[in-house]
Amino acid sequence: MVERPQGAAPQESPPRRRSMPDVTSKPTTRIERDSLGALEVPADAYYGAQTARAVANFPVSGERLHVEMVRAAARIKIAAARANMEVGALDRKKGEAIVQAAEEVLAGKLDRDFVVDAYQAGAGTSFHMNVNEVIANRACEILGGKRGDTTLVSPNDHVNMAQSTNDVIPTAMRLAVHALSGPSSRRCRRSPARWGAARRPSRGCSSRGAPICKTRCRSRWGRSSRDIRSASRAG
Repeated sequence: MVERPQGAAPQESPPRRRSMPDVTSKPTTRIERDSLGALEVPADAYYGAQTARAVANFPVSGERLHVEMVRAAARIKIAAARANMEVGALDRKKGEAIVQAAEEVLAGKLDRDFVVDAYQAGAGTSFHMNVNEVIANRACEILGGKRGDTTLVSPNDHVNMAQSTNDVIPTAMRLAVHALSGPSSRRCRRSPARWGAARRPSRGCSSRGAPICKTRCRSRWGRSSRDIRSASRAG
């Protein structure tokens, strides 16, 4: 212990430094707004407020919709943007940015941002808005803006121009089924000969009636296989 000389003034302790806010690291969230108000979403996400609300409101299964539904919706957005530009309803710069963003969705570059549960209320509105918001925010970046700037590219007014969930979702479902049923369709086209071969040894076998197929009475397996054979040829 060091003794202080008599009469010496006591030494003052150095002032404590105040902790300064960290201004170098990027924020982890950003504020997005919709008709219900403001909401925080992850800063690196391309989806917006309506998607975030849907994730919170429908935590049903943890399963996401098949990727072909995402691709199908992107194709619809591309077609709609081009049509709206052609008739002069959509500004060409905005439209081209929307098309480019939707093409990135088609290429699988933004798959992680389609986060809405596969089981949701509203006839697919939540998924549809997920698509609209991702494309809109990516289009904002393409035009040099920031995510969430709805004055630059709006998910409702621009990406979804002249469209409705009641049109987009059924159309996307059909496109997705068409994309996924390609291998099955090719197999069906090769199957008539197999059904014909199966028909011969089973002509005498009876089958149960199926009301849903409009065959309420018992039928012979040979006749059923003949009908299936004809249907597969027509398909």
